[in-house]
Amino acid sequence: MILSQIAQASLRSEILMDFDCYVDTEFGLLQLIKKNYLDKSVFNIDKLNQSYKKLILSLIDRERKNPLSIIANDGISEKDLDDYYKEFMEEEYNNILNLSVTTELKSLLELMKTEPSLHVTFLCRNEDEVNILKEDSSTDNCKFIIDNPENDYSKFTAFYFKYINQDIKRYLYEYKTYYFSKYRLNFDDKFEIKEPDIINKIISLGGSIEILDLYNKSYLMGGSN
Repeated sequence: MILSQIAQASLRSEILMDFDCYVDTEFGLLQLIKKNYLDKSVFNIDKLNQSYKKLILSLIDRERKNPLSIIANDGISEKDLDDYYKEFMEEEYNNILNLSVTTELKSLLELMKTEPSLHVTFLCRNEDEVNILKEDSSTDNCKFIIDNPENDYSKFTAFYFKYINQDIKRYLYEYKTYYFSKYRLNFDDKFEIKEPDIINKIISLGGSIEILDLYNKSYLMGGSN
């Protein structure tokens, strides 16, 4: 399913893939809380103890930006949740990385190994992310860049981002293909893509937009694992 969405547009491409498309740190954060921070006054233990499939589905379908929202007890304010999230990401990020899982783009990378005209570069925030990726055999043929506002990414022909937001404005160039995940956060109440100014800018630059699944929802919705 994922591969069929990408096959045509990605041939002979220099691909820039955001780290978060490949490594699910949101899931890693939930696992860290389950392992080390089971505060029943803040987090709903029953929700946290759901299966892997149900937790991933909850992250995909959530309407609130903060991933902690899917396990928070009623009555916990957005501000408190945001503060918790910020603190976890700043102080526990390396542990979160170690508890994270790869998305189904792993299968895509394996396929890309057979196509010499495809070149993937991962966009990372720090060396910890680079090191995690280097431990994954699927990224053997990939390159890694630590993001910097001064970098010029115009050589890339395809860009992969998990979320559509204002931060990606500096990655917009003429005649590029942009892939965004099918996470609920990327769509409004009418299930139209959010951030119309971003979408309109891509189109005005002669670019194209594709939506892809980071996970197979049919698989996630079946069974209890």
